[in-house]
Amino acid sequence: MGASTGKAVKAKTKMGPPAETVAAECPVEAEMSEEEQRRMVQEALQRALEDTATARQQAWVLQEASLRKALLEAAYDDDAREVEGLLAKADALGVRDAMEIADSHGNTLLSEAAAGGACSTLQHGDDDNLAAGSVCREQAEGAARAAVQGAQQGLEAAKREHERCQAALRKAREELEKRIFEHDTCVGEHKPEELIKVTLDQIKAHEGALRETQTQAAGAAAALSAARLTLREQQVSHT
Repeated sequence: MGASTGKAVKAKTKMGPPAETVAAECPVEAEMSEEEQRRMVQEALQRALEDTATARQQAWVLQEASLRKALLEAAYDDDAREVEGLLAKADALGVRDAMEIADSHGNTLLSEAAAGGACSTLQHGDDDNLAAGSVCREQAEGAARAAVQGAQQGLEAAKREHERCQAALRKAREELEKRIFEHDTCVGEHKPEELIKVTLDQIKAHEGALRETQTQAAGAAAALSAARLTLREQQVSHT
């Protein structure tokens, strides 16, 4: 009887920990807060939008490459109807300057048409693209001439301002020299101190005026140099 009781006691001591202890050691994961759930949803939506934008861009690149290839082939084969249809498609897709589409080797519609002897495509280029290019060239030349004329006018204005500042500078120097001479005369003739002080004040005032005029003259000289440089640049770009 005693032995049986001892075994029962030992058996009880070998039993696992209470359920409360197990629950404490292995806590159940806490549920996410509403803010965390909302953030996860927003991140997922953002990734989906980015993936969609990437897919659209890739699809656009492939579509443009396919359109370019078809246009060049139609131009080489002188398939005027196909070229017109593809150009209309390019316009609907928003492809600008479709007549200037080129492959990786620099082949354009007109160069392919010339290589294949495609008269109709060449005529299309002559009538539309080349005419538009001529208008653009004329506009560019007109703008260049206007730029040169504007630079010339700017140079003339800079010259006039430089001359005005130089004349003012000479005048300021002459006035300062006069005041210095008056002061020296008063000192040499032993004039009253009050008069000598007045002549000194006049010298200081004209020295300040001279410094201001020198600053203006330096700015005018710099502006003149810049105007000359601008005119040279415009003349070079126009030739």
